[in-house]
Amino acid sequence: MSTANPITFFDLASTVGPFSPLTWRTRYVLNYKNIPYRTEWVGFADVETVLVSNGVPPTSATKPKYTVPAIIDSKVGQEPAIVADSPLIADYLESTYPANSIYPDGSRDLQHKHVNVINANLLRPIVPMVLAVTATVFEARDRDAFVTSRTQDFGAQ
Repeated sequence: MSTANPITFFDLASTVGPFSPLTWRTRYVLNYKNIPYRTEWVGFADVETVLVSNGVPPTSATKPKYTVPAIIDSKVGQEPAIVADSPLIADYLESTYPANSIYPDGSRDLQHKHVNVINANLLRPIVPMVLAVTATVFEARDRDAFVTSRTQDFGAQ
């Protein structure tokens, strides 16, 4: 891929730099595979607007319909590939850029199962504990949007 057209990587803007474990998955794969990219920092309150305006598909039929990470791969001479959701992005990057495989020895399914177990048994149960701390990494407008959405989604502040 030409460095003139790096992948656009949509990540959450914050006061502390990259912080989301969901977007870090994509950042890790891009870095591990040495794929050129540029980060487009998106305020939490603007995620849906920015992604819709860039043609990014929704990641869910229910709210939040639009989430980061998302990428746009604008390869020269081809239609841009637009992918959202870290497991789908990882699979896309692996199939499109096979060097430095992230799934050695056919371990894709095992790795996906491992991530699903961690999400279900570790990450989801601690969500209520980390929401208040997470809110502190946003500027005021994004913090308000984050608190409002998480209160609606999880019933917690």
